[in-house]
Amino acid sequence: EYAPYGTLKQNLVKMAGLIPESSAVWIMTNIMAGLSFLHQRKIVHRDLKSANIFIGENHVPKVGDFGVATRLNSAQPMAMSCVGTPLYLSPELCNGEPYNTKTDMWAAGVLMYEVCAKGRLPFAAGNQGAVINKILVGQYAPLSDSYSADVHGLVGECLSRDPRRRPTAE
Repeated sequence: EYAPYGTLKQNLVKMAGLIPESSAVWIMTNIMAGLSFLHQRKIVHRDLKSANIFIGENHVPKVGDFGVATRLNSAQPMAMSCVGTPLYLSPELCNGEPYNTKTDMWAAGVLMYEVCAKGRLPFAAGNQGAVINKILVGQYAPLSDSYSADVHGLVGECLSRDPRRRPTAE
């Protein structure tokens, strides 16, 4: 499917100010609908990031680039291989632990933070080791007070170091 408006990353770079909360929520609702579709089918995207969100007709964001996605099944309900973009990796991926769809929910939290912070990422650092350390510690600068407690809370839940505490895409 053609994405006439490029990627979410390209669009975030062009933004002059903070995205209004209603727009940020609309963007993330569409992304979560895509993740829900995948997760219901036991598919883990494994590389959810703003460069893999494509802006389609009517400016609808769509999850794309399934090059490293994997399917879980009853025989293997958790995946092991470490793939993805370092800035969006979940703590379980950083630790080489088994993971499931909750790793995508971590990345969704990073993505929502990015949308609400004009393209800034919560765990950015000068090198990959420092990024992984920041992810494992789990501390990040709070979002602007212009966003509601609900948005702050959802980002915090998605960025829970314990995958069991993260919400589902539904």
